[in-house]
Amino acid sequence: MSYNFVSLSCTSASLIFSVCFQENADVLGKVYALLRKLTEDEYYALYQERPEAGKKVLDPDKHFFLWAVLLNRRALAILFWKRLTTGNIGAALIAGRILRALSVYAEEKEELTLHFDLLKHADEFENLAIGVLESCYGANKDYSKLALVRTLPAWGNTTCLSIAYSAKHMNFMQQDCCQSKLQRVWKGSLLIHSKTQWLTFLVGTILPIFPFMAFLANDFEDEKDGYKKGTSTESSIRNYFFRCKSVYHKKKTEVRRSGIEEEDVTFWEGMKYYYTAPITKFFYSMVSYIILLLLFALFILTDLRPREEPNSPGTIEWIVVVWVSTLMVEEFRQLIVREPKSLKYKAISWFSEVWNRFDLAMYLLFAVSFLLRLLLPPSKFATARVMYCVTFIAFCVRLLHMGFVFKEVGPKIIMIIKMVKDLTYFLFILIVFIAAFGVANEAILYPNMEPHFHLMVRSLYKPYWQLYGELFLEEIEGLVENETCYEDPRFMNVCPQVDEYRWVAPTLTAIYMLVSNILLINLLIAMFSFTFQRVQENAEVIWRFYRFGLISEYQDRPTLAPPLIIINHVYLLIIYLKNRVMKKTEKESHSLCVKLRKDSTTDDGRLPTDENLNLFEKIHLQNYFIKKNQQQLNSSTDKRLDTVLHEVGEIKECMGQGSKAGPKSTDSVEDRIHKLEEKMDEMLRLMKE
Repeated sequence: MSYNFVSLSCTSASLIFSVCFQENADVLGKVYALLRKLTEDEYYALYQERPEAGKKVLDPDKHFFLWAVLLNRRALAILFWKRLTTGNIGAALIAGRILRALSVYAEEKEELTLHFDLLKHADEFENLAIGVLESCYGANKDYSKLALVRTLPAWGNTTCLSIAYSAKHMNFMQQDCCQSKLQRVWKGSLLIHSKTQWLTFLVGTILPIFPFMAFLANDFEDEKDGYKKGTSTESSIRNYFFRCKSVYHKKKTEVRRSGIEEEDVTFWEGMKYYYTAPITKFFYSMVSYIILLLLFALFILTDLRPREEPNSPGTIEWIVVVWVSTLMVEEFRQLIVREPKSLKYKAISWFSEVWNRFDLAMYLLFAVSFLLRLLLPPSKFATARVMYCVTFIAFCVRLLHMGFVFKEVGPKIIMIIKMVKDLTYFLFILIVFIAAFGVANEAILYPNMEPHFHLMVRSLYKPYWQLYGELFLEEIEGLVENETCYEDPRFMNVCPQVDEYRWVAPTLTAIYMLVSNILLINLLIAMFSFTFQRVQENAEVIWRFYRFGLISEYQDRPTLAPPLIIINHVYLLIIYLKNRVMKKTEKESHSLCVKLRKDSTTDDGRLPTDENLNLFEKIHLQNYFIKKNQQQLNSSTDKRLDTVLHEVGEIKECMGQGSKAGPKSTDSVEDRIHKLEEKMDEMLRLMKE
């Protein structure tokens, strides 16, 4: 009765909301301007429904839900979340995204209590999304996986997986449903064993092995991607390399092999499945990048000469320049196709990722190096050589990003990144002690030197190398003879002055070594150990979360590896211009972003409709709360039963003491027994309900 009353009240409030905002639509504009700022325009379609005066609000429950989330009204937010008719899992994840953004803002304003409260509220919504997803996954795995990658028109045309990744919902991303879907997207339609997949692709770089492979089929989301059964327009060219039984079933998954039967995979279909799978794109991109590094190393070692010399730049250097240029074009393409509409928020979203910032620095270094080698005269050419060498180091470090795909390597790379951050903070403390003791020792040993930039460098030079065991004791203790003094005519032609205070410099050095080598270095080791332990405890969760970024990158990446990827870029540019001329703006679906039909009026029997999935989520949302309430009831019943048993024990003690104390004590014991019987009757009634 109470639930029906609340539901009726919410319906009335929704009607009042839609009527009120017909005359004051600017309020919604301000609310969504705030949402745009918090989410950095990731869910741009949220802001499209900004009704003008006199027009009806289409989905008042959604606006009430966002209002409750922004005001941190937990009970109201959950109530209106239950009332939503579309994308309940995605709505819970977006609520968590907004609350985490608000918590960051609260932390900046030093509102720590509010900061932790908002984080707790965000975790609650993440747990709600996890609970509903688990309930769905237990009932129908295919529908649950499709719910993760379908577009949500009411929430910015994004998907649950992309929301979870941008909001850093690691616990949601590690769920079996998410990982099963990611693994399927990663391998595409290829049926390969995880332990032998790299051997398969290693052989595949030499021989075209796809004619001998098996392919998965009979999955409705794959059919949406165009993986259809039967013949195709290219069916006139068949594959005769491999003949076997065309179809067999294993765990309700249809496996198709190469052959000449009607259901078999043709030669061209097998080629398409093999070369468009993200795992194939990744492997060939990795091989391509290693070849690029080998060519880069070859020309800086053997053929890097000034422009005035003949055949400079050399052929290998030009190949590397063209190769890197194709990588730059691909990085620019990834920036342009990112989901936020405005270029400003595209750049913010792109720049927020660590590896993208590293790419920007790496390509800038390469561009500067190439310009310097073209512009500098032979006398200054060493500068260009040094810049090229630094750029080569950056290119080698960039190879670490590909290690995220490996379960054993990925967490270690995350540890390195976090330890580099620890080292950055530690360097501030270390520089203080290096400067303090370095300047003091230099002033004692070499008083009244002429001012010069190298004087400060020299002051910091010796204490830094003392960290690694180079102590300079002969110089500090005055054992350097006149003929062995430094030969720098500016300031290094003076011998150490240690006659009067011979003991001061060695004492300061001893104190410095005690503080730096024992205290500070062990502090750094402790920081590294803490970071290692923290990441190691959650290595599986962290790796599962971060590999989504790599899989989504190679899912969207063109088929050919650099430098041949430029062919794909030209083709995509032609398609883009063609769509602009035809005024076609709708994006095609792919494995991580599937656009479903709104209802069953145009049902073709392949994919469930958006309406079906909304109903599927709604049913299991109710099942989740029914199960949750039952668990809470059982828990409360267990607690009350423990309380009753505890009171029974106390009554036994009182009865034992009451027989000695007299009739009044006996009356109090009888009263407690009467109350206990009432509690037992109430518990039995609740358990029957």
